[in-house]
Amino acid sequence: YEGSLSDFLESERKNYRDFMVCRYIANIYFYHLTDLPKAFEYFRKAAKYSAPYDRIQSAESHFFAGIVCGTMRDHQSALSEMRLSLLLDSNFWEAHYQAAVLASLLR
Repeated sequence: YEGSLSDFLESERKNYRDFMVCRYIANIYFYHLTDLPKAFEYFRKAAKYSAPYDRIQSAESHFFAGIVCGTMRDHQSALSEMRLSLLLDSNFWEAHYQAAVLASLLR
């Protein structure tokens, strides 16, 4: 995964707004290299850069940023990300469920 990450980071340097590249980088950091702060950073970038073009991609990226926050036990930030996800896609049922779980943890 280090070689793929290097290639994706080079691609990001050429076009930092390529939200799919940011999402791939986030996935590598989250699922394979386990660098949660970097995964969060890149899911947020993917959410930001996809928002004007693809609301579903942006919603999913916020959702996964929330999953990363939850993994880091930052439930308040995780809930905020889920809410951002739902603002973009109110039919994202898994985000509704995760938001409810997170809200119950914060009570």
